[in-house]
Amino acid sequence: MIDTTNAFESPNDSLRKVLKTKGSFPSEAAVFKLLYLALEKIDDKWTMPLANWKVVLARFAIEHPECFTD
Repeated sequence: MIDTTNAFESPNDSLRKVLKTKGSFPSEAAVFKLLYLALEKIDDKWTMPLANWKVVLARFAIEHPECFTD
């Protein structure tokens, strides 16, 4: 039902680009902070709704009912 991988590839490419431009990090916490801030920026940029999302969500609910609560 999801006909494109852009929704997955675009954030991964953006995160890879953020990490690639930095040489090294003083700690693991610094890496997580940088990734968190990058994801916040990516989230603001991604405004296009996913096509056929209601159909996809219905299918997920059928295959994984334990993930959906009333």
